[in-house]
Amino acid sequence: MRHEEEILAERILSLLQPLVLSWLEAAVLLHHYMHGFRLPEVAARVNRHIRDVQQARDSLIRKAAVVLGYMEGDVELAVPPLVREERRREVAKLRKQGLTTVEIARRLGVHDSTVRADLRAIRRTEGA
Repeated sequence: MRHEEEILAERILSLLQPLVLSWLEAAVLLHHYMHGFRLPEVAARVNRHIRDVQQARDSLIRKAAVVLGYMEGDVELAVPPLVREERRREVAKLRKQGLTTVEIARRLGVHDSTVRADLRAIRRTEGA
């Protein structure tokens, strides 16, 4: 079971990779979610008021929910926009790795309809 949890955690972290996090959000991710410290303990470790840590947690949850496709919204991504040909190569690579169109879109910071259009274009060029 532990191995499956590690695989799941690794997959979730790879999906969250393009997110831009504040240092406090990153501290919450590390101490609270990865090491299991309660929020008051995190606040003490980073020398911040508990309300600041709770706000960072809420912001982190919202950003993750948007990137993972559970809610609508805009979040800042660290991934710069790719030109079309580079994006299509990346879409093809990620699809071969088994990612869904929504996961690919979140990873690349584009709409899932863009990924679907890229996949259609890839199929047309491969079929030609």
